Amino acid sequence: MGQIKLFLVLSLICVVYLSGCAPETETSQTETGYDNSIGYGSSLSYDDSFSVGVIETTEQENKSVLTLYNESLNRVGTLMFDLGSMGTFYDPPKIYKDSMYVIPKGLGNQKNLKCVLQVDLRTGTGRQYNLGLAGMNSFEVNDHYIFGVNTLNFQSVIARLDKTANVVKTITLPGTYIERLILGDRNLFAFGIDKSNDGTVTSDLYEIDATTLSILRKHAIGSYGISHHGALFVNGKLFFTNATKADGIRNESPTNVLTVYDPADAGFETIQLDAFFPAQILRFENKLLVTHCNLVTGEGKNISIYNLDTGETKLVSLDHNVSQISIHRDSLFMTDGVSLYHYKIAGTDLTYIQMKEVRTLKTQAKHYYIGALFSNMSSPDMTLR
Repeated sequence: MGQIKLFLVLSLICVVYLSGCAPETETSQTETGYDNSIGYGSSLSYDDSFSVGVIETTEQENKSVLTLYNESLNRVGTLMFDLGSMGTFYDPPKIYKDSMYVIPKGLGNQKNLKCVLQVDLRTGTGRQYNLGLAGMNSFEVNDHYIFGVNTLNFQSVIARLDKTANVVKTITLPGTYIERLILGDRNLFAFGIDKSNDGTVTSDLYEIDATTLSILRKHAIGSYGISHHGALFVNGKLFFTNATKADGIRNESPTNVLTVYDPADAGFETIQLDAFFPAQILRFENKLLVTHCNLVTGEGKNISIYNLDTGETKLVSLDHNVSQISIHRDSLFMTDGVSLYHYKIAGTDLTYIQMKEVRTLKTQAKHYYIGALFSNMSSPDMTLR
């Protein structure tokens, strides 16, 4: 496959590079008085037994609609929030302890919202956590903190909000675009796209103390690739995808590499997949499901199923693109940005059940699009991170 231009880096960053790779600096600030209010948004109807939710959103006004579906893809509920540009396939919503968390960025020409939205999946009520960062690229959450990151002029700021004390602490990383955050047991990991003075693009993995926000280690991972759209901890090891690999300054080429990092010994290993553009990763039982989709173009119709016990991989080809997946019990839901697809998972087999066109607001004067999917994990035994 031929090389493609650096669409991802340029379209995501959209900033002017002003400085070289300077040493990391750390600052802290206390900002209280945020409107971290409970009950934000409105419910037209809510059924806490829904299986999957679809976020429809727009950049043209601060409005988003969350439509809830059961396993038969019948609509069972609707939530509305006065927050625009909610969700993205690059950093989908996260489910943590009975709640769905997602970034709304606001109006398209301003990206002025600075919050992470929490939706309680038991009640449908919402709460905003304001981190003081506009246009966040990624976020993470645990019992005590919410982390977020944004980038301006190739300078990234990671903010950590203490959910109890309502205190924000930040660290600044000059010369890097942090595209993804993921929490381990004790540390925060940040994937950075770095650009040297001569314009060469590479990638680094930052290991950060989640309590002090001090940088513990920095690993060069550009040899595995850039554009790390998926990351997941399994048994203490960090699995992450590499959609593309930088080739000098102007171009990048697709890869098929899944990388595994072990924080215990700082070692890396790679898994070769059978398709290019590995993107999202989810775990189901003893398997990893890895989508293969060029998220810039929305094209890609494959899913790799990797057995964690045997190391074997099966490639499943679909009849439609797969921009994002979400799991509820043994159901696998997918979207191509237009429709919602339902499959059943059994071993390494995916059985197609049905499809539904889910753009319920396509006749509106404003342009609404599918921002992301999320599953209802408020019951039994599943947590998706």
